[in-house]
Amino acid sequence: MQKKVIGIRNNKIDEKTAYALLEGYGIPVVKSRYCQEFSEVMKAAEEIGYPVVLKISSPQITHKTEVGGIVLDLKGPMDLKKAYDTLDRDRTMKILEGYGVGENVRRIIGKIWNGDTMVTKQAGFFGKPFRASRGVRQGDITSPFIFNIVCDAVIREWESQMNHGTAQERKETRAQFYADDGLLSGENPQEVQRAMDIFTNVFTRVGLKMNATKMKAMTMVGSKVYASISKIAYTWRVTGEGHTHQERNLQKVECELCRGMICRQHMANHQKT
Repeated sequence: MQKKVIGIRNNKIDEKTAYALLEGYGIPVVKSRYCQEFSEVMKAAEEIGYPVVLKISSPQITHKTEVGGIVLDLKGPMDLKKAYDTLDRDRTMKILEGYGVGENVRRIIGKIWNGDTMVTKQAGFFGKPFRASRGVRQGDITSPFIFNIVCDAVIREWESQMNHGTAQERKETRAQFYADDGLLSGENPQEVQRAMDIFTNVFTRVGLKMNATKMKAMTMVGSKVYASISKIAYTWRVTGEGHTHQERNLQKVECELCRGMICRQHMANHQKT
């Protein structure tokens, strides 16, 4: 039996067509979706269920692993967003304008961004250059300044939304950022979580996604400060053996001067008299 297959290029079948062909012959295949927009990726991931694998689909790329076109074990939306999105240039330009960055400076930045191109490489062969539409240059001296301005705008929006809480709650939750590195701290776990949710939402609006795999959390708990204690007291505290401090103070001991039996806690005053 012969069937006409649409999607063959250079005697090769693309992945989407291959899956459709296998399903047509009743051969079981993993669940998959072909997506062109990020919203489609998110919807597909929810329908299929996590964890998922994100793979590039291009007629110029046959071996996806060699060009970094496969991201494995994406366990949630934050991982997907990290792998798919970067800084939104249009929103960034609006933020820079709002912060008073001059028109000439913004035009220079725009020309640099518009001139950025990317080229895929496979087995020593380069593909066709294409324009980069998102993100800033890595290692460029202006990138940290741009990130700082964007993060400042995000923090201001975060503070505005956090103001719905009490003054004490706002005081207990603090945020610090430099470029794309940040620190969030607080004394109220619920308020820290609320602050994280706000940051996640606001950063998404400028095309930045939380990197869950690199986040670190630390819980600090205050402890009692212990002074120097005797061996007898330490043994009682650790093992429970012996007498407490109060019990030892009430014990009757013999006075070395008069040979009388006196409570330990009064011995010093007794010997002075």
